[in-house]
Amino acid sequence: MKFVQQRQTRPGDAMVPLINVVFLLVIFFMLAGVMEASPPFPVAVPETQQEAEAEKGKATVFLSDDGDIAMSGGIEGVEQVVAHLQSLHEDKSTVKVLVQADARAPFANLKLLTQALHRAGFVNISLLAAAGAE
Repeated sequence: MKFVQQRQTRPGDAMVPLINVVFLLVIFFMLAGVMEASPPFPVAVPETQQEAEAEKGKATVFLSDDGDIAMSGGIEGVEQVVAHLQSLHEDKSTVKVLVQADARAPFANLKLLTQALHRAGFVNISLLAAAGAE
């Protein structure tokens, strides 16, 4: 009488292909994901007729629809934002400051922010806008 000899397997051998698949998925999502600072409050960007690409700046300042001014990281208020930008950048003439203002934000607050940035030495200030329908 012949007996069928069973193959000896180690308990962890069945897990190796699963670990490989999980590792590949982790790498895929790390490469496909976008790492960007989220605004401290929801901002509806105004529309523009120009189709210029938005520049990636070194600093982004957010202006809400009720006039709040902030940066990511919990920095709020005009004076605090300007002081934080000054502490980060020595050469203010080459720094690009992007202002992401809500379409319903009060113009007085936008003017106050840009004037404070200009007085602090920042000359390259841009307002972000989304491309609008024609």
